[in-house]
Amino acid sequence: YDAIVNIDFRWDNSIEPVYVRAGTGDPFEGNPAFRLAPDIQYVRDGRFGRGAYKPDYNDIAPRLGLAWSVNPKTVVRAGGGIYYVRDIGNAVFDIVRNAPFTIRRNEPAESQRPNLSFEQPFARTGAPTFILAAEYDVPSSYVAQWSLGFQRELPGSISAEVTYFGSAGVHLRRLQTYNNTEPSQLANTNLSRPFPSLGGMQVMNAPSHSKYHALYLKMQKRFSHGMSFLSSFSYGKSIDNGSGIRTSVGDPLTPSNNYNLELETGPSAFDFRKRWTSSWIWELPFGQDRRFMNRGGVADFVLGG
Repeated sequence: YDAIVNIDFRWDNSIEPVYVRAGTGDPFEGNPAFRLAPDIQYVRDGRFGRGAYKPDYNDIAPRLGLAWSVNPKTVVRAGGGIYYVRDIGNAVFDIVRNAPFTIRRNEPAESQRPNLSFEQPFARTGAPTFILAAEYDVPSSYVAQWSLGFQRELPGSISAEVTYFGSAGVHLRRLQTYNNTEPSQLANTNLSRPFPSLGGMQVMNAPSHSKYHALYLKMQKRFSHGMSFLSSFSYGKSIDNGSGIRTSVGDPLTPSNNYNLELETGPSAFDFRKRWTSSWIWELPFGQDRRFMNRGGVADFVLGG
């Protein structure tokens, strides 16, 4: 946990953001290479524990399934449950790339009055202009799922199924930005930020939600008389205000307005309305113990079913 450095801040700008190294003790233990400037607050007081995020011990995930045999050929099935998830693009670990262990700084040069040179490439050192943060005390992401289906046995070893599926994602992770520049005529746009001594901040938090509804049709023939098949069709729609932590096709990395995420609500980046898939197996009627060429030999080896 030595290199974990998170940021303590408030969305309403009520406190000066503070760099917080995990654990307690000397914040410069290990002599990190990029010490922060004296006017940037940097502590190691245990406020964020020893990890990258606060453990949530309330993650109870109940699940229930029911089946009712209406008659020997008809079954009704229903079920639901809570499932906790962790995005595969886990941005929590981005906070091991903060100062004073690594640093990223972008500083614009003034065109009318040169202020930078090879001898002094930065007017200010120890002050990153790009900062990574993960909100520490946020609930675990979870998805509630439910379904209701009807299954019917048909002649010829065939079964048909109609099922409704639904789900709702809650506290889903996404990236937002903080300490953004405001419109201004300043030559150095960094001075228009709420906290000019700090740069822009990329924040991983859990404000997003999603919902999905779908109708699923399925027909299946078990293997008999040399053939089996499975054919399914789904018609659904997925809506969210953030399809993932990392950018997906058609989904921006960060929202246009950090204080109104409802503006981001729309079809998910992975939304597929209609999908039909089919597969089958056909046992060739050639070869030993088959209708044709029931003699063995080379022909059975090459063409036998």
